[in-house]
This record gives sequence, structure tokens and C-alpha cells, in this order.
Amino acid sequence: IIILETDNFKVTTIPLMHRIPCNGYLITENPSKRIIIKEKMPPDLPIPYIKMLKEGKDVYDDFSKTKYLVSDFTEPGNPEKSLAYCSDTAYLESIIPIIQNCDLLYHEATFGNELTDRATVTYHSTAAQAALIAKKSKVKKLVIGHFSSRYKSLELLEEEAKAVFEPTFIAKEGLIFEV
Repeated sequence: IIILETDNFKVTTIPLMHRIPCNGYLITENPSKRIIIKEKMPPDLPIPYIKMLKEGKDVYDDFSKTKYLVSDFTEPGNPEKSLAYCSDTAYLESIIPIIQNCDLLYHEATFGNELTDRATVTYHSTAAQAALIAKKSKVKKLVIGHFSSRYKSLELLEEEAKAVFEPTFIAKEGLIFEV
């Protein structure tokens, strides 16, 4: 369900599976309009023509009998970018089509493989399960978090996830990821 949509982005809910009703979120930034190549732009080109070129439309000027091609005066804008946030959820393959090809996925990884049964009973995921969701979804990067306090070191969880999906990172305060 889309819960917010603007000209620049939209936010969609992702139904998760936990002991209580829980949702994740998919934030998708719309692709930007085409980018004008200023050096190639005639100095007297009317602003409405520039807007049309940015929207990907070729322009024909009836007065000067000149055709301005999008391919000559613009380059592609920034592609769509997306971030999925899935916390407090059991392993749930139904989210895969929703987060498919996402640039960055945050997914809970409460337990290690040794506690897979506990993860199932408590409606949480293991690090390897989070990585499997990332792999099946073909996301670009995975950030895992929401760890059980029983783990004094997160190296084991990181290793288990990376064994399934290499571009995995541990969520740490202050860490910044490029999307």
C-alpha cells in the first residue's frame, strides 16, 4: 500500500510477519528528469523548449525550422533509487517481489544459525535468512541489525550473512551508506 507519494518519491508499506502486526517500508526515489548539457544549448533557446527536452521530448521550432533532439542536448537523469526497511520479521519470502532490485535493504538479523528454531518461534530472522532474502531479491547492498543482546560480538552474524550474500554490512551508529 502506498502511504505517501510526492513528485520526488513514494513510500510503500511492506507487510511483515511478527507476533504483533508489523510493517516495513519501501522508499523509492523517482528517476530525475534528463539533464541539460549546457555547453551544447543555444543561448536563445526558449524556456518551454528546455523543459520539453528535460522531459525527454524532441522539439521542433516552426519559426527557425530547427529540430532540437533530446539525444543532442541532454543526457539521462539519475535512475530510480530505493531503500527497503524490514525490521521485526520472521523469514518471509512474500516480501521478495516488493523489494526486488532494491539499492539498499535493511533487514533484521536477530539470531545466528545456531538459533534458527528460536528465530522461528519468536518471529525473527537469522543473519543467514536476511542474507537469503537479499540474494533472492537481487538487492545491491544488505545492512543487518536488530541483534539479540546475547551477542557480545557481531562477527559471527556478519560472517553467516556474508557467506550467503557478500555485500552485507553490520548496522552501526553513525554509519552512512550511499544509495
